[in-house]
Amino acid sequence: MKSIRDTCLEFFKNEDIKKDVKDMVRPIVDMAYNEIYWYVWLICIYHVFFILIILDNLYLLLKLTGTYGFTGDHVPHGASNMLMVETRM
Repeated sequence: MKSIRDTCLEFFKNEDIKKDVKDMVRPIVDMAYNEIYWYVWLICIYHVFFILIILDNLYLLLKLTGTYGFTGDHVPHGASNMLMVETRM
């Protein structure tokens, strides 16, 4: 006795059956796609906006810490006052 899985696989091996099933399912898939189309675009726009906010926060964080535009002779913000005091002595 064949299992249900084997019976289904044998049933769908016929090309006419595959075509008929696709033709029956196509209107349902099209209707579902048309219903969620705008929501998918809204989610995509949200993600692009969210990525831009994350990049902006990264830029502001690097600017705040002083590591943006590092040239090799970088002096931290608090150390610049100490260097000025030491050079005056």
